[in-house]
Amino acid sequence: MNDFTSYNPVKIKFGAGVIDELGDVIGNRRVIVVTTQGTERRGLMKRIRSGLGERLVGVYANTPSNPTFEIVEDAFRALNKINCEVVVGLGGGSPLDLAKVVAAMKTSNNNEWLKKHLLLGDTTFPTPFTPPAIVTIPTTAGSGSEVSKWASIWDMDEKMKYSISHPALYPEVALCDPELGLTLSKRATTFTGLDALSHAVESIWNKNRNPLSITLAVGAIRTISSNLPLAYFSGDDIAIRAKMLTASLMAGLAMSNTQTALAHCISYPLTAIYGLPHGMACSLPLPWLVSLNEGEAVETIELLADGLGCAADTASVEKAFFAIFEAVGVNPYLSAYGVDNAGIEDIVDRIFKSDRLGNNLTQVDQSLMRSLLKRML
Repeated sequence: MNDFTSYNPVKIKFGAGVIDELGDVIGNRRVIVVTTQGTERRGLMKRIRSGLGERLVGVYANTPSNPTFEIVEDAFRALNKINCEVVVGLGGGSPLDLAKVVAAMKTSNNNEWLKKHLLLGDTTFPTPFTPPAIVTIPTTAGSGSEVSKWASIWDMDEKMKYSISHPALYPEVALCDPELGLTLSKRATTFTGLDALSHAVESIWNKNRNPLSITLAVGAIRTISSNLPLAYFSGDDIAIRAKMLTASLMAGLAMSNTQTALAHCISYPLTAIYGLPHGMACSLPLPWLVSLNEGEAVETIELLADGLGCAADTASVEKAFFAIFEAVGVNPYLSAYGVDNAGIEDIVDRIFKSDRLGNNLTQVDQSLMRSLLKRML
């Protein structure tokens, strides 16, 4: 194995009830919170308000799934003039991502900066780039955003996903409380768990992988494959929720060093055009990519088999992925979601616009990609 560098500066505090330590983490700093209406309904924001008191100076609770540039502008208008030293992201991957974007936007003090940065190819960040500290509190077990420097923004008109990335956007602290998953629906449990599975698998199928990321990824796959079906049927079991949250963290830590790869490239048009939830969209390609990536690195089969608890051959690994889908009620075929042969051409075109494509162990051309997607129908 070649020499490697691994970096992740996020302090992780893990445990039941750790959300109530937010006040200690914040100290005497002023805070804004980026979250969803769901956390209001579930009473989580009530706990946040109680714990922070006057230190809480602003809340944006209108984060949807897959935040768009329009949502970013709305959050910017709501929060930019509020002086704060910490931005807290509370919820699933979307509010955690939006919290990072809000922190970046507050540094730029310009609501046009993000579009210019991402859409026009202007790679510069404001100088100095000193965003407020970011604290993440994940309520799902899947996105890994709580320990990464990336944040996703969607352009639903162009059906494209963009990512902002900077070392200053790593969260300062991630408060990981498995109690927050007890109220997750079966749907949210499934899709976020599959998102974490994809992060782990793609960290193995990745040119940027290293011994540490591989170890984390295999451990995450092992825990998810064993516990996602249990979480689906026994969502009120705190021990199972803790295992899933641990697996999500492991996958997120692996992915924070490798980035994602081909499965995520396939997922973006599936979400933007066909409305598939992100976690489902990025996991559906996994069994179909096993043989493709085995051709470049045969040891990936052994690593995946180790995590999935199956025999170390291509057919067994593929079967193990399909078994996970079946256990949580996910149809693995694209035709079930409205994709047909005519739609494949548009999907292929968009896949090759993603900068994550170059991370995949095996490089693909449009012909190979077209063939693979037709098998997925």
